[in-house]
Amino acid sequence: MRRRSILGLAGLVAAALPLGCRDAVDPFRVDDRPPIEQQEWRLTFSSWDDRAPAWSADGDTVVYTASNFDGLPGAPAVPLALPADGEGPARTVLRNVQAGNQTALWVGAAALGPDGDRIAYVELRPTRAPLPCVTASGTCASLPGLSLPVVPLTSAVVRARAVDAGNPMTDDAALTITFAGHARFTDPTLPTGGFIESRYHTFQLEWVLERHLFFQPSWAPDGERLGVSDGMRLLVWRVGEAAATPIPGSDYGLDAEWSPAGDWIAYTRVVPTDSTVYTCQYFTSVPPPDPPLHDCDERRVHYQTAPAEVVLVRPDGSDLQVLVQGRDPTFSPAGDVIYFAGADGIRSVPVAGGASGFVGGRPSDREPAVAPDGERLAFTRWGATGTDVWVMQLP
Repeated sequence: MRRRSILGLAGLVAAALPLGCRDAVDPFRVDDRPPIEQQEWRLTFSSWDDRAPAWSADGDTVVYTASNFDGLPGAPAVPLALPADGEGPARTVLRNVQAGNQTALWVGAAALGPDGDRIAYVELRPTRAPLPCVTASGTCASLPGLSLPVVPLTSAVVRARAVDAGNPMTDDAALTITFAGHARFTDPTLPTGGFIESRYHTFQLEWVLERHLFFQPSWAPDGERLGVSDGMRLLVWRVGEAAATPIPGSDYGLDAEWSPAGDWIAYTRVVPTDSTVYTCQYFTSVPPPDPPLHDCDERRVHYQTAPAEVVLVRPDGSDLQVLVQGRDPTFSPAGDVIYFAGADGIRSVPVAGGASGFVGGRPSDREPAVAPDGERLAFTRWGATGTDVWVMQLP
């Protein structure tokens, strides 16, 4: 582990998420949509980001998470549904969840149950941990080339309800997940007797950089259990129970995806290989005294990682297998093929193992999801104006 020190002058340096500004665009109308191409077509035309597509049980609809939706202007994220052929407007899919004084909630990463009668979704709790020092404001640059806040994700609630339910979200079955990365440590040699440490695990950094919804749940085929990641491992939650069961050996697992037969869970694994510690020292006076006497300390840990891998594991943690380098796995309806995001676009690999093959798309394509008929695949693509949902016809 390597250590570096950075002196930051509180109040002069303000951290900002490294997400580029988006130019304002005119409202999109259905009749603005260009003709659908034979092999792939763009489903959404957002002025911000659309993520995490999932299919309805009948394959007619794609559900996804949108930010800055005009219909709920106060909501940072909302699950929407669109006809898979693009012939129709987007609509909200959760009744009585984002209404009135709840519109400021981040709600998304929705997944429809195997019979189409239940929906799981995630309520993301405040995405910013407290500032490290009570007596100082602001922060300091922590990673080379990036200006990052203290580690942002703190906790989330996975919820499940009937698709047509009219009850408030507080009545839904719920599982609280706490995200690792933010902690306070005691050190009597420091001015305040301790320091805040932000550990930028892969899921924390990817959330900051690209809003990766690694915690999107996946239904087991029995419609009673959900597979979900807390960023550090995979969990199996029987909906309605007070706690979830960790899957042994699933360390660093993201993007849980249950197989159609329920015998496998596929996921993305990104293993840390090394780390660098950055120390930030804060001052309340401007300019700081000479010699400097800082008021408190913050430490941020940045991890170097091995390439992402697509991994298979049984729900009980047995028979773990690394299939291929890549991420965001999704099963074919027959359960014999996994589609995933590779370095050159969407690829596929047999569940039994073997070489992967190129399916289509571009290097910026992520989050594939196969339609129930096995003939189409929804995915997200980075473009000049952000991330949108696309659909391709499978060969």
